[in-house]
Amino acid sequence: MRVHHLSFIPIFGAVWVACGQQAALDQAVYRAAEVALKQDLRGYVMAQEAYFLSNGKYVDNTSRLSDFVEFDPTHTVRVHSITPSTGHAAIAYNDSLPQLVCAVFAGSEAAPLEDGAAVGHPTCKRFSTVLTCGHGHAYPALTGYNFCPEHGEELVPEVR
Repeated sequence: MRVHHLSFIPIFGAVWVACGQQAALDQAVYRAAEVALKQDLRGYVMAQEAYFLSNGKYVDNTSRLSDFVEFDPTHTVRVHSITPSTGHAAIAYNDSLPQLVCAVFAGSEAAPLEDGAAVGHPTCKRFSTVLTCGHGHAYPALTGYNFCPEHGEELVPEVR
């Protein structure tokens, strides 16, 4: 019995289309996450500015912002750096997509992603390496964590 090579073309085509659809789906997931993270950071900036107007300084803990104004992010927003009287910077990430990091800064603080971003405008960047612990938790490298906050284990780099 002779096998015709042309019989493999439909199978290859179906696999090629499926891979293209998966790539489009992955891109849509990242885009949706990016939109949500940027929205959280816009809320963070508004909360910081409201706090500053009332107290004359920026706050270094996002939970204190929640006590002062309505600030309820859907993802992890962490203060990256702060000079209480002159500026602040924050990063945000989705626990399910830790390689996607968004950041914002204002005042005297430097842009956390060092990408030429404008003051007060969130920008995002996708990294190929994340920090992981033995329990499967993953964090962006920019968090500054050396140990897993949940378990205290040392975090190790992992390429994704």
